[in-house]
Amino acid sequence: MPGAEPVILQEAVAAFDAATAGHADLNPVRTNLLMRLVCLEASGVSRVTYNRLVMLSGYGTSFAYHPTDFWIMYNPPDHPEETEKRLVRGTGGGWEWLRKAETVEGAWQVTRESVDRGTPVQAVWIDDYVFAGYRDADEPVDRQVYALGGWREPGWMPWADLEQWVVGFGRLGRPTGPAERGSEHDTVIEIMERTVAWAQGDGRASTEWMNQGRFGLDGIEAYAADVADATKAPDYFYRGWLCCHAINRQTSGRRCAAAYFADAADLFPEPAASAMRAAAGQYEAASGAWADYRRALLGDGAPIGEEEVTQAWSDPAKRAEAAAAIRRAAEHEAAAVAEIGKALGGMG
Repeated sequence: MPGAEPVILQEAVAAFDAATAGHADLNPVRTNLLMRLVCLEASGVSRVTYNRLVMLSGYGTSFAYHPTDFWIMYNPPDHPEETEKRLVRGTGGGWEWLRKAETVEGAWQVTRESVDRGTPVQAVWIDDYVFAGYRDADEPVDRQVYALGGWREPGWMPWADLEQWVVGFGRLGRPTGPAERGSEHDTVIEIMERTVAWAQGDGRASTEWMNQGRFGLDGIEAYAADVADATKAPDYFYRGWLCCHAINRQTSGRRCAAAYFADAADLFPEPAASAMRAAAGQYEAASGAWADYRRALLGDGAPIGEEEVTQAWSDPAKRAEAAAAIRRAAEHEAAAVAEIGKALGGMG
């Protein structure tokens, strides 16, 4: 099949361009949710935003910390099955996660079949991909998939790279078509109820391999205490906690929460609406405090190298300033949760 015409879902390419345009820096972005957004939009699901996916998943208002285990913050605060159901109800977009591909041929067949019916697939990675096309060939080694995301420019992924991805990850997900979308009123109430619960009792704490972590408001204080303790050298932490992805992808959710609750307040009468707007203001203030934390250690300039990060985290004064900012963020987050509680109580 030499010279076979490539197949590319242009709807997925356009959705990817639109989704990433608003995120110049992907370090603080939940790329698994951003790529899900791309797939949903390319499949015709409307009225879905990145902020909405962050809130439905629970990442907008929950928090997880363990100094050497960053994977806990990549798991949702509720059981994955419960989280998936909420994502489907809250978007009106059906979704399926397929079993891990055992072979590169298996991943290729799923991708080709999905693309042929107009459905892009999400490929789990460190920063997820969307496979939005394929180029066939007589010899498998010459086949390629059109990959968006990851750490590469959009374009053709060679067979050898696809095979390597299968060995290391190999899991694909994809839209399954329209699903019943829940009442917006009920969805907002559910997220508010879960937000109050996560502040004190995150579901990850009851999972054996994550139960050594600290969660919710307690987790933020635990992180602040470790940052303040200058006897804990930078290598006490997994490096993702040094103002990088392990913390950035959690704290960026606070701005999502601020926008979500401010918009959702219009659905409710007083006094609930005012309490929700107050909560939005507190999450916005928390976002500012988290920015102060980062600024205390890394400054306002361009990204700095590993050596400079280590030097900053070895400075007791900078550590103290950063810890104080984290505690201000915690105060604002606690106030936000209290306002959400008032809103729920005011709904009678």
